[in-house]
Amino acid sequence: MICGALAALPTCWTAVPFEMANRAYYADKTWPLEYRRNYKSPLNALIRIPFEEGPSYLFKGTLPIVYRDLIFFSYLFSIYAWLKNKLFFFWVYNDFSYNHMKFLMLSFTWVSATFASYPAFFA
Repeated sequence: MICGALAALPTCWTAVPFEMANRAYYADKTWPLEYRRNYKSPLNALIRIPFEEGPSYLFKGTLPIVYRDLIFFSYLFSIYAWLKNKLFFFWVYNDFSYNHMKFLMLSFTWVSATFASYPAFFA
């Protein structure tokens, strides 16, 4: 679990600016006309926000997002590595395709990591 958390640390914060720009774009549509920034798309918001609001605006109040992604990726990496070590005999000693087994392991790991990080999504 520690190795999974260490592998997740560089990835858990990378989605934060994109998600904040997406939230700013959709929030801009709900504001009164005099307060709107008139973003054309989430990408337009991502490009304009660092110049208009400052780069720190993209990371404001994002601890739940980082927490959710840290749980998701650490669980994903840890469980996948564990499954790969425990189920190696399927493709080494049996005639199962490695790509098929990898697809099954990643599918199970992705779904279980989503369920594990779901409560942090609504924190």
